Amino acid sequence: MKRPKTDPKIQREHEALTDLARERHDALTSAIERLEHALAAPAAQRAGPWSERVSAELRHVREAVRAHVESTEEEEGLFDRIETEHPRLAARVAALRDEHSSLVGRASGLAERLEKDAGAHFTSHRGVAASLLAAMRAHRAAEADLLYEAFWTDMGAVD
Repeated sequence: MKRPKTDPKIQREHEALTDLARERHDALTSAIERLEHALAAPAAQRAGPWSERVSAELRHVREAVRAHVESTEEEEGLFDRIETEHPRLAARVAALRDEHSSLVGRASGLAERLEKDAGAHFTSHRGVAASLLAAMRAHRAAEADLLYEAFWTDMGAVD
């Protein structure tokens, strides 16, 4: 499928939005991977230190999610641009916006659980975290698909 013919200025704007989205996704991926490593560490003998490390990495994930949400949802940001240029994708953008608030809420909920229970129920915490991280990875993939479809594919444009 050929890329659509686009005004060079719009092309540069699309590239800038894509680059910013990639940077935010890379930062989130890095934070997710660090949290996964912390979660995989042995916890049974050292629940307190395990919980502290997981909590610290979870803070990084929460900040990466917040930065990602701010950059995609800001006025005239990625989501606004996609909705304006491709109204047919508005429902998918709305679903991703809804997922943002859910992901932030789930990360905050896990952080609260860890603060209240300093590692005594680490198996349960690992399960909750694994579910959250899987949802984050699926969300990132859905956003990448949306971005590609919106800016980098030709949806029937005529030469």
